[in-house]
Amino acid sequence: METKDLLTSDILNTFNEASEIDGHFCTEKVDLGNLKFGIDIFTIIKKKEKSGEEYLFLSGLYKKGVISLLEHLGICHVRENQSFILVRKEFNIISEISLKEIKDLVNDYLTQLPELNIEIDGVEGCFTSEAQTEMFYRQTNTVLNDNFLDFLCKDESPIKKDSTEKACVFFENGIVEIKAKEVLRIPYSTTVDGLIWKKNIINRQIKQRDSSSCHFSKFIENVCNKNSQRIRSLRSGLGYLMHSFQRSSGGQMVLLYDESITDVNIPQGGTGKGLISNAIAMIRNTVKIDGKKFKGNSRFDFQDVTRATKVLWIDDVSKEMDIDRFNSLSTDGFNLEQKFKDSFFILAQDSPKILICSNIILDCVGSTRKRRQFIIELSDYYSRKISSGVEEPIVEEHGCLFFTDDWDDDQYNRFYWYMIDCIQLYLDKGLIPTPSINMVENRLRQIIGEEFLNWTKNKLLKPNTEYNTKELYEEYKQLYEDGNNKFTQRAFSNYLGKYVNHMNLSIEFFTKSISGQKISFFRIINNKDKV
Repeated sequence: METKDLLTSDILNTFNEASEIDGHFCTEKVDLGNLKFGIDIFTIIKKKEKSGEEYLFLSGLYKKGVISLLEHLGICHVRENQSFILVRKEFNIISEISLKEIKDLVNDYLTQLPELNIEIDGVEGCFTSEAQTEMFYRQTNTVLNDNFLDFLCKDESPIKKDSTEKACVFFENGIVEIKAKEVLRIPYSTTVDGLIWKKNIINRQIKQRDSSSCHFSKFIENVCNKNSQRIRSLRSGLGYLMHSFQRSSGGQMVLLYDESITDVNIPQGGTGKGLISNAIAMIRNTVKIDGKKFKGNSRFDFQDVTRATKVLWIDDVSKEMDIDRFNSLSTDGFNLEQKFKDSFFILAQDSPKILICSNIILDCVGSTRKRRQFIIELSDYYSRKISSGVEEPIVEEHGCLFFTDDWDDDQYNRFYWYMIDCIQLYLDKGLIPTPSINMVENRLRQIIGEEFLNWTKNKLLKPNTEYNTKELYEEYKQLYEDGNNKFTQRAFSNYLGKYVNHMNLSIEFFTKSISGQKISFFRIINNKDKV
């Protein structure tokens, strides 16, 4: 008889059953001195009337009782790096919890409370459920605040996370542990060391390995023009993004571009960048930011990022976005601020990987930018099937919508194993670059224009040859900028410099004295020839 896998839903249900409270959490009386007693989460005082008759008075909240109740409900602090985080821990599954969520848990407890009947030294008292609730509401601020909650217990158990040589993917029925040469399935019935973020658990079950073709693998082949080198490069990039550990030699951003040359003023898109990003979000906790609205100059730019975030997806960026903003984030870590909350820091090794999808080409000149950018160009296999804008090339090609109920369990299982294999490829081979297709030329179209680019290419300028700057400037201006007084020789020279730099060459401007006049010249230099 086949053994049934232990599911995370079973673990959570068992915790909820164990922590369920019927009536008062604790009925033991605790003598606090001075005729004051603690019971459950309340304090009771024994008082005496002027007539000498004694009675019991509901005076406030019993702080230790409140702490005990909250800890019974799983609320505690866990350590991550150098700080403690307030979480709800359900056995070994944790999730960050807000003050509002704690209040909701306590309110659920209050609403089911019966009358509190108590006897102290022969004096009896009865307090209605409404009186108990009213007392808590009146004194909520004395216990449900950051200072008081600091008294909750601190769990020092490590949080299970990826390392430089290993990645873990959490499913409903177990953990898949991935190394460069080995993949293991670990059931939750086995002792799992460490805490697991609930947000990182995929709400589906993984079944036995199935490496047969799936819709997503065919999609990857199509966007890579069925070129095996490009497929391996893209798969390594997927694996890198899903490996939730920043290696000291890493820190790259993955940039998805269109390979096709399109009108610079009307970029097309539709190549599948969003679908690739959503595929990653199926595996890793991903925060998506609208690139059109992202300016990069606000301290709240990344306020949706949490400690459980593994991938930061910047979608459809604008020309004004400063890509250099991300260089330090990917190597030094994230200092995050959220409105009305304390700021916190995520170490570089735990910081989210950065994925940028763009219909325009961002600045890639300079050794730092080149080192930090892993660029993938996608073919127009799907976008060329779009003419009116109402077409659905994915549905037409594959007969289904990805990541929906159009997929059955077997299709999802093949997809998950494909993504696991991508992670293993990265752990084994690292990022696998592939030669640029049209990226450099598309970038030049954006910054110097179609006409200047084509004119310069047709001139076939050769390295180590002297060219008269003024003569070429006048030639170009007469052809394309005649009558435009704003297009100066300086602008012409700047365009030349940008063109040459993007070709991994250098340009040197100099003057010569000819017939008593200083004439501007330039020469192109191979960088490898520079001393």
